[in-house]
Amino acid sequence: MVKIVHTSDLHLDASYAFLTGQKLSERRDDFLNSLNAVLDFSAKKEADIIIISGDFFDKVNPTNTSIYYALKSIKSFLDENDCKILIVSGNHDEPKAVSSSKSPVKTLDILDDVIVSTGSEEVEEYQIKNNNGSVGIYLKGYDGLNPTKNPMKKFPKGKYETNIAVLHGSLSKARTLYSTFKDYSPFRPEDCEGKNYDYYALGHLHQKQKVLNGDEIFVYPGSPERYSFKESDIEKGLFLLDFDNGINEDNVQFHQLPTRDLTVKEITLDKSMDDINEHVIDEISSGDPKKLLNVKLKGEILFDSYKNIKLSEIRNSIEDDWFEIKIDKNFKVHDPHADYEFQDLKKIGPLKEFKRKIEENIETAKQEDNDDLLEKYEWMYDKGLDILTELGEN
Repeated sequence: MVKIVHTSDLHLDASYAFLTGQKLSERRDDFLNSLNAVLDFSAKKEADIIIISGDFFDKVNPTNTSIYYALKSIKSFLDENDCKILIVSGNHDEPKAVSSSKSPVKTLDILDDVIVSTGSEEVEEYQIKNNNGSVGIYLKGYDGLNPTKNPMKKFPKGKYETNIAVLHGSLSKARTLYSTFKDYSPFRPEDCEGKNYDYYALGHLHQKQKVLNGDEIFVYPGSPERYSFKESDIEKGLFLLDFDNGINEDNVQFHQLPTRDLTVKEITLDKSMDDINEHVIDEISSGDPKKLLNVKLKGEILFDSYKNIKLSEIRNSIEDDWFEIKIDKNFKVHDPHADYEFQDLKKIGPLKEFKRKIEENIETAKQEDNDDLLEKYEWMYDKGLDILTELGEN
């Protein structure tokens, strides 16, 4: 029997716009705890291999504390368990300019029994034997210099009885929560025809999912900790492959992992309400300082009431009652003095406009062969998308 744990998108050292000081430190600890949860599960199941499909770190320059913690946790696990850990880089922890330093995940392969593949390297091959032949695992890190190229073109044909491809990218048939995610290393099931892989250990998309294409299984385990409030309703965990004679859908099972507790509260508004701020504060003022809170405002209100909504005032009034708060405006706005529906107005959101402008600057930097400016704009692009996504902008 072969037991393989498949996880991805741990995002160690994540940054959050609304958190500072002790709360930011605690939130980052949540992601470090998710790494320990993966290792503890793997030890309990006596896994032969752990696959981490990219975005181990949240950035290309994580703090020394996060690197030290990761090394310490992994070394402690490997000292007690006969297991290999196979890691590929992702779009968050792979440099995007030639002048940048190497991916921080390369610091992990100083440990015995850890194999790391980054975007600048050729496909890495690892083999493990079982009772029915050999299992070949092929790893290729995210290509930060060519983020829109099809990653499957780099993969050779699998040559073992069972073959697994490990990569970080966007499968066309997969579901995504974030509109920008589909732009990174895109590929289709058709691009994999004739490659002879049984299982695609994928990373990048944050919700768990299995996509079947004939005998091929494409799997995203999702992130083991909620990266943003858009992931409020999504189970978090990992996949366990437990097989002897080939991989099939039945021997690829999802297992849930613990995360920071989150409460989702729906509040219905109506046209009779004058002070929306006071009403919302009254509804959510009694909470748990250790829990995340996602407030979903629904119903229909008048335009005059809408103009007076102050989300910052609401957040500041209850910031000590909850660990972190996200307010979603899902209500309709009615203006009795207008001949149009407010919500039907065409809107170019902050995320789309930011993305358009920075992509324009990146293209200019490329045309001018300005690597320093290109690196700055690409860093700005990734950081800005992360912050705007966290804020729930479109």
